[in-house]
Amino acid sequence: MDERELITSINSRHNGIIAFVEKHPDLLVVLNSAFLVSNALAYGTTIEHGSKNLAKTFRGLMWQIASDYLKQSLIHILGKELDAGYALLRMACELARDAYVIGANENNIDLWLSREDHPQKYRKEFKFDRSSVVGSYAFDLYKISSKFGVHGHLTSFMEAGVSDKTPLNEGEVLIENSETTIFSGLQIWLRAIFPVHGLFCESFKLQEDSNNVPYKLFMDFVSSLEPILEVIDKEAGRKVPIMH
Repeated sequence: MDERELITSINSRHNGIIAFVEKHPDLLVVLNSAFLVSNALAYGTTIEHGSKNLAKTFRGLMWQIASDYLKQSLIHILGKELDAGYALLRMACELARDAYVIGANENNIDLWLSREDHPQKYRKEFKFDRSSVVGSYAFDLYKISSKFGVHGHLTSFMEAGVSDKTPLNEGEVLIENSETTIFSGLQIWLRAIFPVHGLFCESFKLQEDSNNVPYKLFMDFVSSLEPILEVIDKEAGRKVPIMH
């Protein structure tokens, strides 16, 4: 085995991601905007509210972690690793759900911190609020990221097609993932921005503050995604089975 095989693999993945985003500069602007707007909202809210009490401190930390999950999820998707990307989306969704429940009743922080000792009580209390728009979208995201991520395992493989590269041996057939795989992942990832960050927004009741500029910018960004998603759906060659 080549002692630099791991380095070669990492470089290949990195170069593939860079090549894709450089090929699609308009898409890169959208992805950058997603991070700038949502992270500014998350970090600003944490700084403003995070030290007021234990429940708010933990919700702020949960938001930072969920934001990192979203970032890592995108990197996996750009690397054509859909199962890992979707699994991270589910983790972000779970954190957002729990922060929402704690926001509704800050006494729930005690149960959240001891959830491993009281698993049944935790599962009963920490549920998606499907009566709200953001809660309903979050539940859909949870289902699809569980089906194709946590319990998928072969999602990226099922997206693969026959490669046009010459096989090493006669009679062999090479398969690989095309750009369509990335667009398929981005269909889900961009639709995850609103439910994940939206639950945290409602946890801190940001929607009730008409003077909150970062929140307004976030919602404006979410509204601007519709025509972009139409293009990405076309590139992926299908509609998302859930969250439409």
